[in-house]
Amino acid sequence: MLKYQSTSKHADDEVDASKIRRLGLLTVLRLILASIMMVSLIWRFNILPSNDSDQNAQPMIIAAIYTVAALIGWRVLASKVLMWRGVLFAQLMIDVIVISLLVASLGGSDGGYSFLYVMPIIAATTLLSRHLAFFIGAISFITLMLDALRRFVFLGQSVDWLLLGLYGLACFVCISLLRLATERADHNEVLIRQARMSATLAQEVQEQHLPEDTLAWLVFDQEGIVHLLNKSARSLAWQANVLLEIGYQITPNSPLSVWFNARNTLEEQVIAWPPEASLIVDDTMQAVSQDLYLKVSLLPQLSHMTALNLELASTRISREQQSKLAAMGRISASIAHEIRNPLAAISQAAELLQEDNALNQADKQLVALMLQNTYRINRIISNLLLSSKGIKTTPSVLFPNEYLATLVEQMTCELAIPAGRIIFQALDFLQPSVSQYSQYQIRFDTDHLYQILHNLLSNALRYAQQENASIMVTLYPRGKHLGLCVIDNGEAVAKSIANNLFEPFQSTAKHGTGLGLYLSREYAVANQGALQLFEGLQLLRLLHWEGTTQLLDTTYKKTSWHTMSYTKAFVLSIPWSVKS
Repeated sequence: MLKYQSTSKHADDEVDASKIRRLGLLTVLRLILASIMMVSLIWRFNILPSNDSDQNAQPMIIAAIYTVAALIGWRVLASKVLMWRGVLFAQLMIDVIVISLLVASLGGSDGGYSFLYVMPIIAATTLLSRHLAFFIGAISFITLMLDALRRFVFLGQSVDWLLLGLYGLACFVCISLLRLATERADHNEVLIRQARMSATLAQEVQEQHLPEDTLAWLVFDQEGIVHLLNKSARSLAWQANVLLEIGYQITPNSPLSVWFNARNTLEEQVIAWPPEASLIVDDTMQAVSQDLYLKVSLLPQLSHMTALNLELASTRISREQQSKLAAMGRISASIAHEIRNPLAAISQAAELLQEDNALNQADKQLVALMLQNTYRINRIISNLLLSSKGIKTTPSVLFPNEYLATLVEQMTCELAIPAGRIIFQALDFLQPSVSQYSQYQIRFDTDHLYQILHNLLSNALRYAQQENASIMVTLYPRGKHLGLCVIDNGEAVAKSIANNLFEPFQSTAKHGTGLGLYLSREYAVANQGALQLFEGLQLLRLLHWEGTTQLLDTTYKKTSWHTMSYTKAFVLSIPWSVKS
């Protein structure tokens, strides 16, 4: 389930907008209160006329000033001023001053108008910070105290100090309780907005069909703050030495700034990744980078958010190859029936011919060869179909020296390889009688092993030079695995296809299908093995393992192996164990 955490100012801006709405309500209330004050004062002085016209005029003037202040505050708010907190604080201070003057002109705290302080206190508590709320409350109480002292000292009037103290106590208790309730309400409002934002963002992501793990993607806002991402995006960012998490802000100096800048266009962009400052270095001490594709997706309901899809070139190639595999599976299933029908007819006809006693020995050999190849074609079709669903194995226990020596000799005949072109190097070629490996055995499907060796030797024969010892088949121990190597001195594998050599449909041969190495690797993996290409330093270490130089120097004294320039080796790793 997607989780969303508000880390930008967007949620705070929405809370500010809520407070501005409260400020608008306060302004309306101020206008209503100012109107009520004017009406009540006019009614009071008309019903209860006073002999002192100046005394009657003072409250009317103060109420008129308050009304004007309320109108000014409403006008400032209508202009959508950005400094709304400053506007609110100024309005509340005007409220306190006007209410203090009004209360003083109407007999102080005993005049019945002290309740008017409640409005600025409530407004400050719900809209401003805790400190400013207590400041407004303190100013209100101080003005009441000063008015009480003025009446007590200068006018000689009696003052109910206990009632005045209760006013102050009630004021600060109300501020504390109301502030606590307001903070809790604001917190709940933020949570509600975050939940709504999370639901909207999750819906947008699902509508964009952003994958969970196959492709890298992330969602960030206009300030570059990340709100959602998946594991693949974290891995890509880590290649640039960035620990990418929710809440990370992509700054102009960040290695990920190119991601943030990609939001300006809807067209797919291609960049080198990782950046130059954090390039990966391979075994040859060369900087390694590859293309990274960036594609922006719009989120209609969240216009301030940007969804970015990221895909490495290697990932895209792999995904395209998987699509090819799926297509190959569908095509193979559709044509298997068409191929197997005539193949079954050929096989049946060959079996009938084989039973004919009139055939001479040469014809019988030809019929046997025909049957053998029809069986092999049928097996290839079956394995090709199984490769899209999973290859099934029937492992057999084999002794590598004897079995592989026989298999190489059979392959030499089948492929018509000239004598001397292939060297076979067994595990115990130095001291056959006392070999420490004579008791070792492997478990491998014989059909699969035949197909792997057939494909590797066919490739070596196609590319190796036309000279003696241009192909070498060697066995050597690799810890818990036996290494079966097919080495040749042909041209090295082009860098453009080296990384995808074992993928389907990769072939440089004119009539190649591009499936040989792919199926060989799949057969190896199905038998708990592995198939690798060795070049460069890896090949050099392979050629220098103990005994290889002695074999080549003693067998081919006229053509030293040092001048043969072996270029590549395909190594099949097979699990092995000691015979129990």
